[in-house]
Amino acid sequence: MSEVPETELRIEVFRSVPAAGEESKSSVRVTHLPSGVSVEVGTFPTQMENRAEALRQLKQRLAS
Repeated sequence: MSEVPETELRIEVFRSVPAAGEESKSSVRVTHLPSGVSVEVGTFPTQMENRAEALRQLKQRLAS
């Protein structure tokens, strides 16, 4: 599965709670609605990077 139609995805963006002294990050959760498979990523400093990684991981899970 190379492309997943946007209509089959729910993309949620939220702020992760940082530890003391750390900067908050925008985490992204992507859910494939037909299958219920969900991936959450918050490891990168930007929302755009987290979204791209979440989509990559979701595609990988759906392909396996």
